[in-house]
Amino acid sequence: MAFTTITIAPGLDRRARRRARECGPPAVAARAEHDELLRRAGFTDVVRLDVTDAYVDTLRAWLHHRQRHATELARLGPPGAFEQRIHDQTVGLAATEAGLLRREMLSASRPT
Repeated sequence: MAFTTITIAPGLDRRARRRARECGPPAVAARAEHDELLRRAGFTDVVRLDVTDAYVDTLRAWLHHRQRHATELARLGPPGAFEQRIHDQTVGLAATEAGLLRREMLSASRPT
């Protein structure tokens, strides 16, 4: 299995962790680390890879193109949804660039 997720950067003080939780997606506030949860579920060969730099580049590109096509994209969803998404991604990008959040790729195997 492999997946990506947003996590709180390690080594933050209490105030910075609180800000990271506020800026990140809801699951970022999980108390247990993903690799620990995978091991508890019986997975082995768990690998965590920090892919934050590539994610920041991708998020910047998404925001640029979404803003470039804002008029058309805003009409595709319910009122205010597009604007909320832009806001959430802008806040998340700022927190990631500030070192509060990071993007990780995890992979693990399930014993046969």
